[in-house]
Amino acid sequence: MNNYSRLFTLLICLCISLTTFCEKYSGGNGTINSPFEINSLNDLRTLSQTPKDWNNKHFVITADIDASATKKWNIGNHDNDCETPVVAMGFSPIGNQEQQRFTGSLNGNGHTIKNLYINRPKETLTGLFGYLGSPKQKHTEVKNLKLENCNISGIVTGSVAGFAIQTAIENCSVTGKVYGNIEAGGLIGFCENAKLKNSTANMIVKCLEGDAAGCVAFALSTELKNCKATGFTSTQTRFYKSYSAAKLVACKDKNTTTEKCDSKVRIIHYNPEALLSTTE
Repeated sequence: MNNYSRLFTLLICLCISLTTFCEKYSGGNGTINSPFEINSLNDLRTLSQTPKDWNNKHFVITADIDASATKKWNIGNHDNDCETPVVAMGFSPIGNQEQQRFTGSLNGNGHTIKNLYINRPKETLTGLFGYLGSPKQKHTEVKNLKLENCNISGIVTGSVAGFAIQTAIENCSVTGKVYGNIEAGGLIGFCENAKLKNSTANMIVKCLEGDAAGCVAFALSTELKNCKATGFTSTQTRFYKSYSAAKLVACKDKNTTTEKCDSKVRIIHYNPEALLSTTE
């Protein structure tokens, strides 16, 4: 009887372990036909902390998410300066470097992520996604997503992504603040061979030593169609003549096109000492 009891206990533990594994997200298995379901801030955090799920996995948001708690996440040395206070760095971007990029898809399904906080002024790529897409793949996609009242800082930064390549951004809308050291865009900081369609940004975009724009700070071979921007942008154009603050796209090559786009962004100069972090 004792052996049977031990066997029964082991079976119960195994079932619990399997259930926990299967329920890493709120549902789905990560395929196109059955994407992982993001139903809570905990699901979103799991995605940001699970790099193996960034490669060719598919996700759908199934509920509005209040990310206010991210303002207290990841207490640490946010600016790599031992003389400044240790503060919350907030949410860790999904796909944070070239070796660990996000190459799947996220369907916001019309839902809103509000109050997302990222305070990483010395981190290269920041946004909900840090590094989005791959030059060898074309199916990376973010669509039907709303970001409300986001507050994001980094070196190359945007609300949706710091950097995007071979990526489609469609039907996205964002509001809030973006602070960059080199490139800052309301939607994307730097993009290459990307397509942005039917998306809007109502943002305060500031850049310390580079380009700032309502939608995209720096664009190469990118298509923008029916995109709109409001709010204001500012950068140190009076100090660095090669940099610019712009209404829609700050810097672009001849292969970047805009079609049926509109911008009512105001361009304002600012005091450079006021842009050290995402403080209130």
